[in-house]
Amino acid sequence: MRKIIVCTMLLFFVVTSFCQQENSSQSLSRQDYLKKSRHQQTAAIVLLSAGLLSTALGSVQINPNSFEGGGNSQSPVFLIAGLAAIGASIPLFVASIKNKRKATNVSTYLRFERVPLLKETGLTLHPYACLALKLNL
Repeated sequence: MRKIIVCTMLLFFVVTSFCQQENSSQSLSRQDYLKKSRHQQTAAIVLLSAGLLSTALGSVQINPNSFEGGGNSQSPVFLIAGLAAIGASIPLFVASIKNKRKATNVSTYLRFERVPLLKETGLTLHPYACLALKLNL
């Protein structure tokens, strides 16, 4: 009886562990890529400016003759943290550029364009659906 219960529990565990959903058909739109690029660029600018400020604070040495306490013991920490923040901002800038490039390359196949049609009093713009074909040469 114990073997049956253990085997049943093991079977339920194995069955539920392979029941994950995969959304491989979900693709990002142009607005999603532009929003992602804007957020990455903002984060990169914040990291770069904080890194430059921290590096500047870390590179400034306090003159030991003017103060009784001696030099600044925190300056190497600020310097290293600033350089790390500057280094971390570079991949964010690169990812932002890549996402912006992806946003320009994403094209929808069905677009709605406006065509001028002759109406009673003049030309009016009416939307119609068109099929777009993009060839990358």
